[in-house]
Amino acid sequence: MLLFIAFIFTGLVDAQLTLTVLSEKDRTPITSANIQAINSGKGWVSDDKGNFSINQSSLVEYLLITHVSFEDKIVKLSSIDGPIYLKERSRFLKDIEVSGSRDRQWKKDLKKFNRELFGRSSIIKKVEIINPWVIDFQHVSGGLVATADSLIRIENQYTGYQINFALESFSNKGSISTYNGKAFFKELDGDYKSNREKTFEGSLRHFLFSVQNNISRKEGFRVFECVFDKQTNSFLTKKAIKTKNLGERENDKWTLYFDGYIKVIYLKELDINSFGGDAVSNESGQVSYLKCNSPILIDELGNAKNAGLQDFGYWANVERMTHWLPHDYLPDRLSSIDH
Repeated sequence: MLLFIAFIFTGLVDAQLTLTVLSEKDRTPITSANIQAINSGKGWVSDDKGNFSINQSSLVEYLLITHVSFEDKIVKLSSIDGPIYLKERSRFLKDIEVSGSRDRQWKKDLKKFNRELFGRSSIIKKVEIINPWVIDFQHVSGGLVATADSLIRIENQYTGYQINFALESFSNKGSISTYNGKAFFKELDGDYKSNREKTFEGSLRHFLFSVQNNISRKEGFRVFECVFDKQTNSFLTKKAIKTKNLGERENDKWTLYFDGYIKVIYLKELDINSFGGDAVSNESGQVSYLKCNSPILIDELGNAKNAGLQDFGYWANVERMTHWLPHDYLPDRLSSIDH
């Protein structure tokens, strides 16, 4: 069976790309395969011919294809030049394993892994890795390294998403952790609208979206220039600054860039962790700090499109994977803004 590409025209040109999912073993169509777009709430299901169609204008980069009888597969959309083939699982529902077979050290490492991945959020009790046995740990040069031989499935009963996470790297040494991977979101059954709105409010993406749309003050953010004092190991606030000086727009693209550090206070929620109130800002709220190591391209929904932005304080310590939302999510009240 060949790859089918169809173009459906509705008003302006709006191309539909039709792809086919087949069994690698016998080349037969795979019905009811679930397809998810990276960092997105978008999803599709293959029909009885193994076909599904996506809008080419959706700017999807990677797809995750899953089926209960086949191994998961991540594909780069631009590299697809024929049918997508899935391998049958060597053991049906291979993910089933008795967690008690793991030793005490592994369980201790898993606890640390969870803490670094999920942060100090108050909603952490509603977030769970449902297949932890796919994760392996090694102790290297006094630090912890984690790898996973398949997708890590994370269920967030607060935001209403299952995150299928393809872990590419994880390391922890002392108080410093870094991790990277690809996230695919699948909605859980239920009404999570209010919780998703609360999760978005005050987040880094809320701030970036607000700054580029010139509504940051209205949305509850205050921004200050600050410096990091190595002697006291703390940030010192200097003066309030205007967010219009934090970036520039050119040809409908907005780039964030500033020298040194900035302090961002979100006034609509209290900072129970006390990450940095002081006499200069004289305002209480969630406190975070940003450093821009290179110009950062920000898309119209407030997502950073390249590396180089470091965050500290509330955003770094609390808003980790527990607060992840699809990159195409916006609360209803903000989705009507002409951005």
